[in-house]
Amino acid sequence: MRWPEIEREGRLRVRNSLGVKLWFSIFTSANMAAPPAKPSPQPQQDALYYLLSDLRTRDPAQQKAGANALCEYVLWETRDLRGEGFTGFMDRLYGRLRAMIESADELENIGGVCAIDALIDWKLGEHSAKLNKLDSFLRYVFEVKREEDTLLLAGNAFGHLLKVGNTVTSGLTAKTVDEMVTLALDWLVENSPHKLAAAIILKAVAESSPTIFNTSVPMFNEKIWIALHDENKAVRERAAEALGACLRIVQTRETRWRAQRYFRLFERTDFGMRKQASPESIHGSLIAIRELLQGAGEFMMARYQVVANIVLRFKHHKDPLIRRTITELVPMIALYLKAKFLTEYLEKYMQYLMDVMKNPSERASGFVALGGMANRVGISLVPYLDEIFVLLRDAIVPRKGPVCPEALICVGKLAQAIGKKMEDHVKDLLPAMLQGGLSPALVESLSAISSSLKDLDIEESLIRLVDSVLIKEEGAKAQSLSSALTGSHESVNSSIVQLALRTLGSFRLELPIPVFKQKTWKVVLYLEDADPLIRQEAAVTSCKLIASVVKFRPSPGDPDFRRSIRWEKIEATIFEIVKKLMVAVIDTEPGVRKAFMSCLLSTEALHEFIFHEDCVFPLFISLKDEVFEIRELAIKVLGRIRNRNPAFILSRMRDHRQYLLGGLDIMLDVKTREECTKLLGVLMRSCPEAVSCDYPTILETLISKLREAMLIESSPARGHGLCGNCGVVTSTLATLGDLSEVGGSELRQHLKDLLPLIVQALQDDKVPGKQRVAVMTLGKVLQSTGFAVNPIMSYPEPLLSLERLLNPTGDWALQREVMHVWGMLGVDPHLYKHGMRNTSSRLQMQSPAAAQSQSKERTSAAITTAIDETPIDLLCSATFSTSNEDFYPTVSSVL
Repeated sequence: MRWPEIEREGRLRVRNSLGVKLWFSIFTSANMAAPPAKPSPQPQQDALYYLLSDLRTRDPAQQKAGANALCEYVLWETRDLRGEGFTGFMDRLYGRLRAMIESADELENIGGVCAIDALIDWKLGEHSAKLNKLDSFLRYVFEVKREEDTLLLAGNAFGHLLKVGNTVTSGLTAKTVDEMVTLALDWLVENSPHKLAAAIILKAVAESSPTIFNTSVPMFNEKIWIALHDENKAVRERAAEALGACLRIVQTRETRWRAQRYFRLFERTDFGMRKQASPESIHGSLIAIRELLQGAGEFMMARYQVVANIVLRFKHHKDPLIRRTITELVPMIALYLKAKFLTEYLEKYMQYLMDVMKNPSERASGFVALGGMANRVGISLVPYLDEIFVLLRDAIVPRKGPVCPEALICVGKLAQAIGKKMEDHVKDLLPAMLQGGLSPALVESLSAISSSLKDLDIEESLIRLVDSVLIKEEGAKAQSLSSALTGSHESVNSSIVQLALRTLGSFRLELPIPVFKQKTWKVVLYLEDADPLIRQEAAVTSCKLIASVVKFRPSPGDPDFRRSIRWEKIEATIFEIVKKLMVAVIDTEPGVRKAFMSCLLSTEALHEFIFHEDCVFPLFISLKDEVFEIRELAIKVLGRIRNRNPAFILSRMRDHRQYLLGGLDIMLDVKTREECTKLLGVLMRSCPEAVSCDYPTILETLISKLREAMLIESSPARGHGLCGNCGVVTSTLATLGDLSEVGGSELRQHLKDLLPLIVQALQDDKVPGKQRVAVMTLGKVLQSTGFAVNPIMSYPEPLLSLERLLNPTGDWALQREVMHVWGMLGVDPHLYKHGMRNTSSRLQMQSPAAAQSQSKERTSAAITTAIDETPIDLLCSATFSTSNEDFYPTVSSVL
């Protein structure tokens, strides 16, 4: 095998996290001689290189797929590495990220920023240290780079980092926000090359940390005008977005400064539109007014006439950007003071929009504005319909040039706003709309028309259009197949076929039975298409078509036996279709398999057809799928249909339970053991009958595996990396919580072994997410067993110390679980704060028996003392702390 072939094969296989190790073996074991100019790199570096290279794209879908693959690979590697090995791997990863963001190639910069954004959520080693490292990379991008695409991605990543940082430590977030806001405001000066970066940073901070940013609002309102009046359009647009985020902060805070801040901003907009002002200054003031209309609320009502006249003042400006911005303001102005708008401005604005829609280069914005205004003024547009539909026809069937999609969407919005009074106009225009062929804009418009004008036969017209697409593409495929023998190729429009299939499944068509059979069989044929996206749409559409017919099934007590006989024939046809559909379960593309399994799970109408042996066998194959999510979906689907064929399904589900339990003992790979544990939890929730028959054995096995994993996790060799057993511990704890709901009171005799392990996990705050899972498991155990008093007596200090998790700036999901558990334990956080801390410390010094004998008297006395001596205002603020790390955001929120 030659080097390019090995490299290409490795590049394909490394996309799958399960195939990374296999690719390493292929790469290293192949009998080849690498060219001298291209020495063989290290396997980890090769995999990392290819995964990061996949992020070098501007396509958001490819960026998302590449980010997921990178995270899976990094998680895989960090499970197997500890100590120095983990540190070395992270150094290589950070080194590669630094090289990408420091590169002169913009695509390299984009790939590096996408990788940084993807790694923010993943718990790698010390989480705060990782966030600081990624923060330093993003600061470098803001300071050095000038490309808008790179800076926008960096702004999104920075906002993401701030949101994640809020759940880790408020001190880190407060410091970062303070530094970055100061830096961005310093950049907002004339002739600064960093104004675009400054606007993006300020928007990200305002959206992600509004409480801390609130103290900087006055300075922001003064300096943002430098960016709003900048010569660069991108700087002005991003500055307007930052202003909008700031206005949302001002609007949500009841302060006496709100009106003053609004007035100051509005005053500056008028200054920017003075006579002989530059087009850039006028545009900046107009987009500032746009943000004020969206975020200032009642304040703008008092300035309604001023703003409405601004549109009339600049509607014929020579700059097309200003005219387009004026057009965008029209529907926003219509939202305010409807009566005044109808009497004084509707005719003037409609005449202006007519002029805009007559101009081929500007009519798109005119149709968008008209559709937005129609939702507000409604039937007041009836006198203008004749002229409007003439312009719509010219845009939908132009003499030259493409169809205007905004015009199609405008027809649907007009139909929703006006209703039956425009039925004749739409009926006349419908053939012209269909003449342009199938498109997303047409589907959106027809959907709105069909919901508003039910007398029009929209469905039949749409079915004919979809039919024409599918038949044409079938012919094109046949021609392409025949021409392939002669060496010529003809491309087939995959996107239009996907749209046709998606429309057929999502348009809520009420198909007659003969039409249903014809259309569904035609869709099923696309399950053999070469394009996986078409196969995926075909599988999902077939499920939706079947569900749309099943709802017409006659009721069991229907006296019309002819309907029952007719339904039996239909049912037989559906069963044949479903058997053909099950080929999607074993499709070669994971995306197709996952989409179809998700559709099977959510479409209840299919459950009465897939419980037969012919359909269940492919589902059993999915239990061993290479993708974890598909295995999980297969268990859930089988759990849904288990009662329809219990003799056949339950026996094999029990066999699968034994297979998963065996995986905990046999599999040496940490990730596989973690997945086996998670799947056991899914099996317990979806099919409890497969677990209840052997409950004690399963429980003892899970407890022993949890104890073993926690011993390995706490060993000195764990180092600073994310030990793989951390995932095993977390998943085993969650599975034990699910098992407690199945076993109920049977778990009580095993609590002496289980509770110490849960309490130990509660005290481990080094692994993100473990405490939350431990708290949830404890809650399920207490709720299932009714064992709510003895735990607080046996382990008072660890359980009552959960108070430290009630951090106002911490993870709210964790706080909710803590309060849930405390409620089951009978502990009031406020009363404990003042009266039970000393009591719990004394109880810890005693034996459990002695503590239990004295608990009622001491607890009652402590509660009585707390109620008598604690003022109401202290009780209301009892859970707030004045530690150094919480002080800064508390002061900021007060200011």
